Amino acid sequence: MGLCSTTAEANAIAEELTDQDIPFEESAVYLQTVTDSFGDYFSDDSNIIRSVIRSAAMECWGSNSPAVVVQTGSNESEENSNVHSQDEEESDIDDNEWLGEGECELCERTIKLTRHHLTPKSTWPRIKKKLWHAASEIEMFHSETNLEKRDMLQEKLQKTVGIRNIQDLPPTLSHTSIRNYLSRVCTICRPCHSAVHRIHGEWELATEYNTVDLLLECQDVRKFAKWASKQRLGKYAVS
Repeated sequence: MGLCSTTAEANAIAEELTDQDIPFEESAVYLQTVTDSFGDYFSDDSNIIRSVIRSAAMECWGSNSPAVVVQTGSNESEENSNVHSQDEEESDIDDNEWLGEGECELCERTIKLTRHHLTPKSTWPRIKKKLWHAASEIEMFHSETNLEKRDMLQEKLQKTVGIRNIQDLPPTLSHTSIRNYLSRVCTICRPCHSAVHRIHGEWELATEYNTVDLLLECQDVRKFAKWASKQRLGKYAVS
């Protein structure tokens, strides 16, 4: 569909959707469920998603397939889609698009900015699965007042979930809270953005360096940002 930026992202999302065990049936409800599942990742491309699903349904079931229902949907579905689109609007803009001008959160230059997903999209399915599996322990961690027990829970969660900063996880897990957590972004210049992805792999970024402060704890990122802060803006200059 051209919706994914990498093969790894496409494979990861396909694996997550396969694991959802959506009962297969020739119905508008089934098609809407599939559409909504894709919408968790590509809400800004809903028209493309619906078009592809309609085409697949017609190929599978013929011209009398209920796919057309997905195009219009009920008022409730349209309303939910609008809310979902608003929730994701800020997170699904491609990292390569210019956002405008401002101060880079790494090198602190006033420059053209890009959006960096602190949890790269290719890791979302795997992260989601780990969070749901550890939901009760995460909620227990946030409600625990005994520091010793809290430290023990944190150490356990760091191993099971794989995320360094457990304290930043939502205290109560829901589809919305997980989506909001995964959709966190920072605004950085293209040179810093490229350097971050050159220095660290996507899973490492998602689990070890998923805040600006953690990125700046990395000596290589910090050294690059310091070097970049002294460079001319060139083609990234604010017009």
